[in-house]
Order: sequence, then C-alpha cells, then structure tokens
Amino acid sequence: MNLKKVTKITPDGKREIVESAIITEFSIILYVNDVKWMSMVCTSSYVKELAIGRLITEGVISGIDDIKKITVNEEGDSVYVELVKDINDISKEYKVLPEVSYENEWIFQMIQSFTKEGKLHKKTKAAHSCVLGRYGEVLFQCEDIGRHNAMDKAIGYMCLHKIKPEECMLFTSGRVPTEMAGKAIAAGIPILISKAVPTDRTLEMAKCYNLKLICKAWPDSFEIFN
Repeated sequence: MNLKKVTKITPDGKREIVESAIITEFSIILYVNDVKWMSMVCTSSYVKELAIGRLITEGVISGIDDIKKITVNEEGDSVYVELVKDINDISKEYKVLPEVSYENEWIFQMIQSFTKEGKLHKKTKAAHSCVLGRYGEVLFQCEDIGRHNAMDKAIGYMCLHKIKPEECMLFTSGRVPTEMAGKAIAAGIPILISKAVPTDRTLEMAKCYNLKLICKAWPDSFEIFN
C-alpha cells in the first residue's frame, strides 16, 4: 500500500488536496512440473497458500499429498510446484459434501472477526477478505485484490496445515456466483458464508452438492439460503 495525493471534490464544489491510500498490485507466475501454468494478479502475502488453493479449486490436486515439492523464489513472484502426478491428470468433478450442522453462535463469531479485520480494505477500499473457521474459531484470515484469490489463500492454508475440510467454514466478503461456490465445493468445505448474496445458479449448485449457503451475514443478522 502507498499514498498518493489526489484532488477531493465535494457537492458544494469545494476542492481539497488529500492523501489517498492505493493498494499495491503484485503478480506471480505459477509453474507446475516445470511448465508455466498460470499468472495471477494479487497481493504479495501468502503466495504459497494462493498457489496451493488455486491448484485445488482448479481440480489439479485434491490435497497436499499430491504435491511432492513447492518452493517460492526469493522475490516471491514465482512459485514452483512439483506434483506426484502428471499435470494432464486433471479432474474437476465436484463431490457431494457431507451433511454437517452448525451453531448460530459460530456464524456470528465469524462475522465479528471479519468486521474487526480487513485493515487493507478499510484503508484502500480495494481489497476482499476471506476467513477460514472451524467450529466458530478463526484459523486464518487474509485479504487480496480479488475475492477469488482471497478464498484460494484460505483454502491453501487449510490444505497446507492438513485441516479437515469437513470441519471448516469459509466467510467471503464478495458476492457468491457459481465459481465462488465451486471453490468451496472443490475444497470439500460444506459451509460458505458471505456478507453479500448468491445468484440463482449458485442456489441450484449448492442444493446439488449440499453446500450450506449463509449470506447477507452482518453483525445483527444472517440469512440461510438452503
């Protein structure tokens, strides 16, 4: 993050020079089995987790045991992943999630953690957040330029630390179209929470794969969509 002088104009025509916080754009290249696989625009934190999460949500791996070796270069802008299997063995078939239960208190604990953090967004208004929780306890929280990246980082953290996905829930700050719901399903996480809303197709996908959708999640209430 850095500061830039900008001209602020109010409805009464008043002009003022102020400092505005600008988010720092970073980019990484992900190599899989010595082949350049993907470039990603992101923030510079948790790039290893981002790489692992992206491999999971794209169906390249199912867990950390599919990775033989992962390294990040000194500059932090290149991640090298060596897989146990060949890159051509990709299967993006979603599996039905297990039936789980939760306490309302856990959801509000996740909401509370989300509202307390998000420092980068509060300063720049240009970042999305994702929170990984287990039984209401916050295990990991991150921010990124894109909501997809933030969720992949949380999923990558879960995978890297060998946390059971069926015990977890995710909180995302962004809207929930099918590609966001698909990430949770691909990771095996049965509860997805958002302060925003899902689409009609997301509701169909959630029903098909038994993903519990809790949206419009704010400190005073949340809505259960299925």
